[in-house]
Amino acid sequence: MITEMKHIVNSILLLMLSMTAAALSWTADNGNGTYTNPLFYDEFSDPDIIRVDDDYYLAGTTMHCLPGVVILHSKDLVNWEFMSYCMERFDLGDESRLENGREAYGQGFWAPCSSTTTARFMPSTSMER
Repeated sequence: MITEMKHIVNSILLLMLSMTAAALSWTADNGNGTYTNPLFYDEFSDPDIIRVDDDYYLAGTTMHCLPGVVILHSKDLVNWEFMSYCMERFDLGDESRLENGREAYGQGFWAPCSSTTTARFMPSTSMER
């Protein structure tokens, strides 16, 4: 009985913590047709934005970090939501896996460029190695 009560209390505390975190997260949208910079507190170097009908898509550099090449979506260029990454991993040796004392800091994927055809989204990027 006590263990069950602890589980319920922990679940409630976790729910309250997640609700508090969501309430404290940044939004650039002021809710009155205006916005405040920065649009988001994250680093999306070399952003490439394309418009497809009424939707906008942003591809951003992730350099040596994986998953790689982030894709965001927006309807208004202010409110952005995470969509996906282009790749989960790549294996170019110990440095890409941070093994055996090797690292690839400052290398990886840079300056993505996006294009689209009918219902197909095709980001491309260069890789510095």
